[in-house]
Amino acid sequence: MTTESITGSTVNEQRWVNETIRAFTSELRVDIEPTPCVFQVPKTLTETKPQAYTPQIISLGPYHHFWPELLVTERHKQTIAKNCLNDHQVQHFAEEVIDKLCSVVPVIRGYYDKYSDIEGITLAWILAIDSLYLLHLLSSYVPGDQEVHAVQRKLAQDVMMLENQIPSFVLIETQKAINQSYSNLFTELFYNFCKAHSPLKLADPNIIHSFNSPHLLAFLHHLIIESGMLYWLEKQSGSLVPTLGNPGLVCFITGLPWDLIKVLSKNMDSKKKPLVDEIKTPSVTQLNETAKINFKLTGGIRNIKFVKEGGEHALYLPEITLNSDSEVILRNLVAYEAVVAGQDGALKVAEYLDLMCGIVNTSKDVEILKKSGIIKGSLSDEEIADLFNGLPKTTGNHKVKSRLARIIESVNEKYDNMLRIKAQRLIKKHIFKFRKSLTVITTLVLVLLLSMQTVCQYYGCGNH
Repeated sequence: MTTESITGSTVNEQRWVNETIRAFTSELRVDIEPTPCVFQVPKTLTETKPQAYTPQIISLGPYHHFWPELLVTERHKQTIAKNCLNDHQVQHFAEEVIDKLCSVVPVIRGYYDKYSDIEGITLAWILAIDSLYLLHLLSSYVPGDQEVHAVQRKLAQDVMMLENQIPSFVLIETQKAINQSYSNLFTELFYNFCKAHSPLKLADPNIIHSFNSPHLLAFLHHLIIESGMLYWLEKQSGSLVPTLGNPGLVCFITGLPWDLIKVLSKNMDSKKKPLVDEIKTPSVTQLNETAKINFKLTGGIRNIKFVKEGGEHALYLPEITLNSDSEVILRNLVAYEAVVAGQDGALKVAEYLDLMCGIVNTSKDVEILKKSGIIKGSLSDEEIADLFNGLPKTTGNHKVKSRLARIIESVNEKYDNMLRIKAQRLIKKHIFKFRKSLTVITTLVLVLLLSMQTVCQYYGCGNH
């Protein structure tokens, strides 16, 4: 019997009774309070590039399981999952795996921010197959093997999507059900996969023993944030906000007029305009060639700094490796930060990417950072510039400025306080005003000449 509930939704009474009976009789007591960790990506992020957040090849978990375009890979997942089991486990799969997951369905549902209106046994089958498939995929990565095939990178894009995550709790329960050791889930399976696909350096594996990640993407995010932590504690030298002073008059004079002429005469059309809103900061080329700021390599996001070294300044940035799967991974790391930001207010990856998007506009910017060892990977300079130009600005104005925001302010201040930059802007300002005036004068003179020509043709001015 189907009836309309007081909430206005359609409820199957028998289904409700069955689930309630099962909850009281067969579901296990679990000493765990699940909190959502698999989220739907906010529309503000998906609008720029929807395909970066929804699986294109394979679905993991309930959110995209019944999408028609992904059903073609279901048979493949089932085959892989079956091959992970011995004959006894295949024969007793429903008893050993499905029953186990069915007994903790309420806990599993608690890990997702959206309630999946499907039967508990259906959810258990989905996650059992998907968990075995994911565990098989993770186990195929060999420590130290740096060669990653194109097919692996395509799969990694889907595996790393926020909406496609499988809670670690489910993976562990699946491993227990098939008598598989789960002690290496984080230290080996998760770590080796992240090591092969992470665009940014990871923290030392020794620190991960005390970290139980809610899922694979969260694990990657944690290791990226913690990367360089020890380096940062040991190498705290130099001022985060350097003493800024104007260059001497001699330096200014020697820089004129050729540097200014070069800047003013650049073809503005050749610059790649950002596709989306970005932070306001000079490009790598401007900082390097005009402000004489060097770019140097540092440990991780925590170690970004802007310091005065002798008579010069240097901006230290972490190494980033960009391949075909990097953009999707970076976007979903930012999406993960966006939905969990309420927990600690930290948007560390997002702020770092905002900085990179602000300073990298053209392939020349990429070339400079490649020479400094900061950017690596298989993408071309143009592809990397397009990647950074396509990422949206994700951090807004906060009452308390972050450390990275203060560093960006210092870089901008150093650049803006240069006499040649002030002179350049002054010249541009007056040239613009002069051009406007010249346009008006030219128009008036042209009208006057045309008028005189018309009059002379009519009255026959002759030699006069």
